[in-house]
Amino acid sequence: WRCYRWSLLVMSFAAWKRHYRRAMAVIGATRCARVRIATWLSYRLAFRCLLRALRLMAEVCCAEAAEAQRCLERGRLRRSAAAWRSVARQALFERQCRATLHCVRWLTGRAFACWIQGSRQSALEREMEAHRRILQDKVS
Repeated sequence: WRCYRWSLLVMSFAAWKRHYRRAMAVIGATRCARVRIATWLSYRLAFRCLLRALRLMAEVCCAEAAEAQRCLERGRLRRSAAAWRSVARQALFERQCRATLHCVRWLTGRAFACWIQGSRQSALEREMEAHRRILQDKVS
């Protein structure tokens, strides 16, 4: 009877030991699986952070390129406006030169006409003075 109890006790502890070992193996396997999953999730998070950083860098590069294009466009427009100002200034100068030349010609013509008119007036006054003297000589 004693052996029977002993063997019963050993058998029950053996079953419990097998169950305990199996439970420990399952716990170890789940721990390894959790570590693997955690590692995979951390890699995934790192990959997403890397992608986010690369996208941000691409946006910054695009913004810098757009700003450089705007700067070049402003410079081109400034040079174009300066060229147009120069052309307009030259055209205005030429128009003013033509107007001045026209005015000089007109003034020259008017001055000559006034000089002719003055010389005629002077001749008439001389004739009038001569005629007046003749008349005075007749009267006296």
